[in-house]
Amino acid sequence: MQNNLRDWVRLVENSLPASIWPKAARRLIQQIDWTGGSGEDVMAYLGYADGEPPPNPNSSAFKRKLKAWATERVISAFEEIEWRFKADVIRVYRMIAAPPDWTPDPTRHPGEYWSWDEKAAEAHWGDFGSGHVKWLMITDVRKSQIDWEQTLAANGAPGYESECEITVRADAPIKLLGYKQVK
Repeated sequence: MQNNLRDWVRLVENSLPASIWPKAARRLIQQIDWTGGSGEDVMAYLGYADGEPPPNPNSSAFKRKLKAWATERVISAFEEIEWRFKADVIRVYRMIAAPPDWTPDPTRHPGEYWSWDEKAAEAHWGDFGSGHVKWLMITDVRKSQIDWEQTLAANGAPGYESECEITVRADAPIKLLGYKQVK
């Protein structure tokens, strides 16, 4: 597996700076809730059986194993995203909650959290109690507009694979290609 991982790293290094992989892996590790479900999932992925005494989290062996697992996860996440690009561009979708007569403000960034899968775009924190409805925004983003560290960490996290998340940099200019009210 190590040779396959190294070969894949060499293949994708041309697509993203090599410094992204360790940064995204570190962020993925930092985002693990060790007191909850994702920590238990990670321990299972690392080969520790439920009920088995936990490893010493400060041991170099455990740290190496965790780092290798996280690196493999972020590279796998990149592989899942990479093939969706047409040249340097990927189509992304964002669902929001807004009034029925909403129109986008072209002077405001429409948000950082998007999905490459239209069906996975959800309005997580929408205010639907005050008559707001769902709106789907559509745009294309370039690789350079993506926060790759956060995107890969989010998609590498156990249990979040279905999010299909693309985090667009807050300073990236976004021009909507379209938007529509969704029933």
